[in-house]
Amino acid sequence: MEAGEPAAPLFMTHYEATQIVALRASLLSDGALAKVDVDRAAAFDPVLVAASELLHGLVDCVVERDGRDVHVSRFELPAGLHNFVRVRAGAQKTPASGKST
Repeated sequence: MEAGEPAAPLFMTHYEATQIVALRASLLSDGALAKVDVDRAAAFDPVLVAASELLHGLVDCVVERDGRDVHVSRFELPAGLHNFVRVRAGAQKTPASGKST
């Protein structure tokens, strides 16, 4: 790469995103404070909170790539993460009546 050229975009793998969300969810389960606003239903879902934090760029960690540490803010997140948060958040609001409408 020539000096002054913009760096090629980095794409976070699904595996990396899953590892980060799982680690952060574990911390939240152990009492860490959430960095996003959560409603009462979401407060009981540390995976949803952790994924939302990653999606909003609020997770402060690094990923090792090719022998060097790269901060997560430099990555483009997997497209599926947006859908995961949207669907999981929607599931939190669905009544558990078991009746079809």
